Amino acid sequence: MRKFKTNKDDIGVVEGFQITLNNNITVSVQFGQFNICDGGENTAEVEVWDDNGDRIALDENNNHMSLIKTNDYGLMGDCTPEMVVSILKLAKEL
Repeated sequence: MRKFKTNKDDIGVVEGFQITLNNNITVSVQFGQFNICDGGENTAEVEVWDDNGDRIALDENNNHMSLIKTNDYGLMGDCTPEMVVSILKLAKEL
């Protein structure tokens, strides 16, 4: 399985990427015009899932300082670069 993957729109423009960590957690960072973001100017959309396909999101009850499994779709929109780095660090620790 590839650890890095780019995602392209219909005309081949890269609009994001996925990283699968050694713990089999995948983090997707998307910044296309149809994502929940400003098109990559300052924010991106992030989604996290495990190898079973279970979605993982920031825990609102823990002031967004941890990740938890969710029954929701799990999209985290309008993430700043600092938030993306924080989510990657949290995902690495799962």
